[in-house]
Amino acid sequence: MVLDVIENSKRYVTLHPHFRSVLETLSLMKTVGSENLVIDGEMVYIIFSQQVGKRREEVFLEAHKKYIDIHFCFEGEEEIGWRAVQHCISPDKPYDEEKDFMTFTDKPESWLSLSPGSFAIFFPEDAHALMVSDGLVKKAVVKVAV
Repeated sequence: MVLDVIENSKRYVTLHPHFRSVLETLSLMKTVGSENLVIDGEMVYIIFSQQVGKRREEVFLEAHKKYIDIHFCFEGEEEIGWRAVQHCISPDKPYDEEKDFMTFTDKPESWLSLSPGSFAIFFPEDAHALMVSDGLVKKAVVKVAV
């Protein structure tokens, strides 16, 4: 898992062949798009979201096997829970290969704050609980094929 501000994104471009173009694209964006954006077919795409946040007790840990998630905050403050998948012992729903999604009833080991201009990268070994906030959060979630 990585947490940083977009101004430092150049430090991470070597972690994956698509990270350079994705992080450069995010650094140029000023607000959420009105439609999802395909960058490289099913290899890289962006899902835009505008949601009112939830309480910590209302969210669940999720993880993916096929995609790395990059969460970028445009507006609002979001808390994201984190726990290593290998430490998750209570699966809620088994892995759905078509949706690339599994959930756990375990609680996060730690919480991070995503504020405007910051991003978090979650790899397949990172379970994450999303959208904890007292208000509206505008963000992008980039899906990057492993």
